Amino acid sequence: MKLLFDLEVTQPNGSGKRHGGGKYGEVVLRRMIAQGAQFDCVYNSALWFNPDMEQLVRGAGLGLIDRKGRTLQQIVDEGGYKRIYACLVYKEHLGLQGCQLMATVHGLRGLETPPDKCFWRYKNTLREQVKMVLKRVVPRLWHRRQLGKEDGRLLSLVAQGRARVVVVSEHTKYAIRSFYPELQLQLFDIPCFYSPNFYTRPAKPIDTGERYFLCVSGNRWEKNNLRAIEAFDRLLSAGLMPSNVRMKVTGAASASVYRYKLRNPQAFDFLGYVADEELERLYAGAYCFVYPSLNEGFGYPPLEAMRYGVPVLASPLSSIAEVLDGAAIYFNPFLVEEIMGRMQMVMEPSVRKEFSARALAQAGKIEARQEQDLEAMARWVMKN
Repeated sequence: MKLLFDLEVTQPNGSGKRHGGGKYGEVVLRRMIAQGAQFDCVYNSALWFNPDMEQLVRGAGLGLIDRKGRTLQQIVDEGGYKRIYACLVYKEHLGLQGCQLMATVHGLRGLETPPDKCFWRYKNTLREQVKMVLKRVVPRLWHRRQLGKEDGRLLSLVAQGRARVVVVSEHTKYAIRSFYPELQLQLFDIPCFYSPNFYTRPAKPIDTGERYFLCVSGNRWEKNNLRAIEAFDRLLSAGLMPSNVRMKVTGAASASVYRYKLRNPQAFDFLGYVADEELERLYAGAYCFVYPSLNEGFGYPPLEAMRYGVPVLASPLSSIAEVLDGAAIYFNPFLVEEIMGRMQMVMEPSVRKEFSARALAQAGKIEARQEQDLEAMARWVMKN
């Protein structure tokens, strides 16, 4: 059955030039090519396209179709494709006729992420503010709205036999069944393949000559980094954290994204967007990684830190505890004082040593499953 792999969804979107869903799709594509699979790919020349992907596809002798100025339905009809795979689902996929949609569901963030008063301490857009008001004031209306969006419509197609999906964690699999009981999706096969490992280079810790706590995606309220920032700031003010320890935050170019006045601004580095290579260096040199996220479908960042033996302090919500198991020090993500306590705990050399060892062991365990699941995922796309 003729397959079309949608590479346009790996190109820049609202999440940025390089985003997690796009990297996921690229890794799956590489493995399918390595397995000798034959299929065509579609992309959009009006958007930035990873040159490595273009070279890989052309080098494998696969068809690479530019959809600029054409609809996806036109591409499907002209090529006679009976299946299309998308690592991220957009509205256009849901209306396709004459072909089976295959997709990955990465999580149900819109439904699962709890309303949080800390949201108002971030300088969010008016659109985001209206959404939060609806979520808090009319939760049932918000829930119905989310059920009708892309994920809900995709899962309705699964129930109708017009689509097939995989998920990236057991948490997401059972969240789907819980939020969409009317679809009786427990009757359908929804495989769980852990999100693949993006990195191929060996993980070698580096000594940067400084001790720092690391947070990522600092501008996104659902990642909840402001509470970690406040916890660290308060520890410094109280004399409970050595003055030579710093906090580095990616994703936020300055503290101006928050409605919070730092008491110890000299102890913080707000780095904004950083390239993949720089992010790896930050992980490799960190004293501790802090991940207070309120919702994840899988949760890459703490695993990326663990590859370097960096101890992780984390929220236990959604998929995070599934993926990190007993290798992280968990805290209540809504309680700044508890985050402060865990930060003090990891400053103890014996605690840091223990959780550094746990981190390395867990990273190895998950990477082994990721490799196995990536093989299975590539076969699933071709054979279903």
